[in-house]
Amino acid sequence: MVEIKTDFQTYRFYHHVNVIVGSGADAYDSGVGKSYLFNELKRQMIEGHLMSNVEVCLIDSPNLFGVEAFNNITNNTCVILDEANFAPGWLNKMLERVRSAKAYVIVIGRLLMKQLEYSVDAIYEVDRRNLELTRKFTSKDTNTVIFDAVVTEDSTSVAFLYELLIYKEDLELLIYTEDLNIEVIPAFGRSRFFEHIKNNKSPLLIADKAKFGSELLLLLGKIGDRCNMNTLSLFLPESFEEIVLDILDCEYKVSDYEAFDNEALFEIILEQNVSWWNKKELAKSIKYLIENFDIMDSNILRKLVNVFKGVGCECFYQITILSESDRQILKMIPESVKSKYKSEAEAIEAFKAYI
Repeated sequence: MVEIKTDFQTYRFYHHVNVIVGSGADAYDSGVGKSYLFNELKRQMIEGHLMSNVEVCLIDSPNLFGVEAFNNITNNTCVILDEANFAPGWLNKMLERVRSAKAYVIVIGRLLMKQLEYSVDAIYEVDRRNLELTRKFTSKDTNTVIFDAVVTEDSTSVAFLYELLIYKEDLELLIYTEDLNIEVIPAFGRSRFFEHIKNNKSPLLIADKAKFGSELLLLLGKIGDRCNMNTLSLFLPESFEEIVLDILDCEYKVSDYEAFDNEALFEIILEQNVSWWNKKELAKSIKYLIENFDIMDSNILRKLVNVFKGVGCECFYQITILSESDRQILKMIPESVKSKYKSEAEAIEAFKAYI
């Protein structure tokens, strides 16, 4: 965990890779004051007012970060990049060094970089008025949406496990899913969701939260331009391997946040603790899992079942998809007014009622 104290705010980051976008902006918007945050951090450092539990390295130009500095990156370093508009080769080397050293990186502004994979929980918005950070996506404890599609980023065998879970549950849920003719669709990759949901109004996606942040921003960009979707719902465990470990009730000690890559971490734990698990033979491993263990023993999967029944959890997220007209209205609402409402959708409805 990184803790940075300034005269104006105390910031805490719980992931190794973090990104910051402007308040109310999407991943493509660059004119919303994010560099102002970087400049204020830089000013605080120069004046000696910036305090941190790790060594902070502020970079807004590749010329300021020479070869020697690469070697100085350790697991006690936090690199803060402004916009990251650098040569790809330099950026690749820097991020490779951050990863190998298990250091920390905070990218302010440029969120759609091929080199970056980050958690949905590691995306923050900055409020220019007070430079406060809030998470862009937060979990929901209730669900009022009836899903018209369920899609997992994984393969057919994983989709079958989720379907078995749904139909194995009580009669109330069985009737619910049969009435809707729900099947769990395998997308075979987190970057392939759009083609499966572009014609749906209220799909539910099941993905690995540990690396879904950048893909989610890309997906929202596509949906906003090309779809008539109302609500995008997400069920996001850290990884599918975490679910398997949960089914097996496998005992292990790990700090979920301190791992550089939670997805890879759970893969390693599973391989080291379960002799019959083989990711290269995933269908065979899942078949053995289903035949020899009760998937309903998983607390994570029980939470997924409860989502269908209207109960959310820390893994469940919902995003209201704004129409083109709503997005135009949102641009007309001052930030001072938007801040009074819980969501952009509420602000838009209030504005419509006013006019």
